[in-house]
Amino acid sequence: MRYAGKILFCIAFTASAFAVNSKLYKFDTAMDFTAGETENTAIDSEGTLHLNKKHKLLADKLEDVWAVNDIVVIEGEVFAGTSPNAGLFRITDKKAESVYRSENKDAKPVGPVKEENGEKEDKADKSKSEEKEQVVNEHIFAVEKGFEGKLTAGISGEECRILEFEKDLSNPDTLCKIEDAAFIFDLKFHNNSLYAATGPNGKIFKISPEGETEVFFDSIDRGITVMAFHKGKLYAGTDKRGLLYCIDMESKKGRALFDSPEMDITSINFDDEDNIYITAAIEDPSAESSNGADMPGYMPPHPKESKDEKDEKLFTLQNGGLRLKLAATAKKDMLERKENGGDQKEKVKSALYKIAPDGIVSVLGKGSGVFLDSIMHKGRLWVADGKDASLSQIDTDKIVIENVYRDKVSSEITSLYTSGGKIYAATANPPRIIEFYKGLSSEGWWQSDTIDAKQPSKWGSVKLEAKIPEGCEIQFSSRGTNVQNAREEDFTEWTKPLSAQSEKPAIEGSHRFLQLKLMLKGMENRSPKVNAAAVASVVRNIKPVVAAPMIKSEEKKTEAVIAIPAKDENDDELVFSIDIQGEDSKRWVNIEKDHKEKKFKWDTSTVPDGIYKLRVTASDRLSNGPENALESVSTETEYIVDNTPPVCTGQKAAVEGKKAEINFELTDKYTVIGKVSYTLNSSDDWNTVIPDDLLADSKKESFTINLSGLEKGDNILAVKYADEAGNSAYERFVLEAE
Repeated sequence: MRYAGKILFCIAFTASAFAVNSKLYKFDTAMDFTAGETENTAIDSEGTLHLNKKHKLLADKLEDVWAVNDIVVIEGEVFAGTSPNAGLFRITDKKAESVYRSENKDAKPVGPVKEENGEKEDKADKSKSEEKEQVVNEHIFAVEKGFEGKLTAGISGEECRILEFEKDLSNPDTLCKIEDAAFIFDLKFHNNSLYAATGPNGKIFKISPEGETEVFFDSIDRGITVMAFHKGKLYAGTDKRGLLYCIDMESKKGRALFDSPEMDITSINFDDEDNIYITAAIEDPSAESSNGADMPGYMPPHPKESKDEKDEKLFTLQNGGLRLKLAATAKKDMLERKENGGDQKEKVKSALYKIAPDGIVSVLGKGSGVFLDSIMHKGRLWVADGKDASLSQIDTDKIVIENVYRDKVSSEITSLYTSGGKIYAATANPPRIIEFYKGLSSEGWWQSDTIDAKQPSKWGSVKLEAKIPEGCEIQFSSRGTNVQNAREEDFTEWTKPLSAQSEKPAIEGSHRFLQLKLMLKGMENRSPKVNAAAVASVVRNIKPVVAAPMIKSEEKKTEAVIAIPAKDENDDELVFSIDIQGEDSKRWVNIEKDHKEKKFKWDTSTVPDGIYKLRVTASDRLSNGPENALESVSTETEYIVDNTPPVCTGQKAAVEGKKAEINFELTDKYTVIGKVSYTLNSSDDWNTVIPDDLLADSKKESFTINLSGLEKGDNILAVKYADEAGNSAYERFVLEAE
């Protein structure tokens, strides 16, 4: 294919290409792109943005419906099985025509009960009547093209049965009743027989054209949730135990091919090389309801409360460690997210497995949402996620995942179907049906997550790494605000669209927050592809802030640690200069220059004892250059350097018989006298000495030691004394006793 142009980052596109204090914001991974919003664009796991497959909304007004559970296409017409009240709809011309609704009012009502106040019968009568709308406990989880191409539907509920519709869809016949079941989870037509996967007794029933039923396969599982035929064999998945069975059509015996760590098998597909692909999910307790005992938790049983922001989730590829964000993330700064090492892990609820013909199992992906369905379409696997209504296309050979669609209205994509080269997706809460067809969307857009420059900033031009085929186009626009958590009205208007090659600034004026929008225009079979987008902000240099340094002595008496409380609003790299001034000096002396850490060890043995003032100068010149650098000087902190022990004077020792009295004084120039103790004749016991005035609160203290029981001859008294700074010394007395 010949390209009209290719825009690449130039080597000069760095922080210095704009000005000092500039910061580059770059979107170049799938996680970066999926943190934003999209319309008619797709993002793959390699971080490429492009136009997605054409699609249109077929229906979104299904009366009194919570969820579309299954869809089938018969002769070009789309039919949908729904909940509650076992609804069946035909979709024509963006309308949903009701074909069948359960009218079994004797069934136990479940789910929400709508209460409405009746109109006043007259002004005199103030009483109000209440009308209650019952919700019938019947559901259609499975629809199929059955005998003679007829529309066939499985009714789950108190009376489990299969309905068969004639061409005109009027007055459906009950093909059969299934006594030993409450749920029909799947229907498959094969070799002129209909097969029904049921629960809660884990059986597959075979139904003849005359409506005769037989148990084709009986498992010990709670329910058979899904079936698929492939090369003369029936494959079935279960809930609770998460088993995949392969059932021989002749012997009707099944063997377990795979035991999933997850509880429920939700879909089964095959490729041309006989590889099996299954999606498996852990039941979500929050989905349980009274819609029926033993209903699988992944079924959407009732409307969920709407949320302004949908939860984020990760789809983690096991091959090569690639990670793709399939849903919009919570609003966080892109660079901050990267610096923090990415988003935190979420609980895994679903997995996509590949089972080779030799039985070897590999994990293609895992997610924190529930994978409700998947289909194989033209060699690609399409996976529907029940958590945030996202649809992904997977190249199973290259292990490339492409997020092709996200429904911004519904909360789940519940079912997929392919027919005539088209893909159909059904949703729940609210129910919708979307058709995907051949060709690419003609235009679409991507809107970035909000970029936070931390300060009102000037913004540079937008740079793209992109391929633009002939006949295609990329434009960009932007908007700004200075309001955190801004509403729509807090932003400026979107700027006039500029071509991808434009060198004009993304936006005029000064804005702290910026959003980018890329507009892609393509053709039926070609699309622009964006691999990266970037923009830089330029903030006016702001002087760093540095508070008074904090100083703490270390265990080593001649070392002190200086802590520097400093910050820079531009996030510039700071260097520090530390100066001291002696008590009798007017001159500041530098003890450290160009220090980059916020802690500094000061060897106080390099200066005389005394009281010193300390100050720190912080400079941002490394980030701004000499001409634009700014600096700040801290307020002063005093610190006493005392590396000398107290001086002992006035020593006196009077011995009388076996008794002695010893007197002495201790004086320290800078620090209060600390602990004093003695030992006699090298004893291991040291005895504390209290000052004569009983208070150790002065730089000069007098001490008296009284001894008795001296041994005859010389007695050696050792006195150890220290100041509060920990400087210690010894004094020795020889006492001669008679």
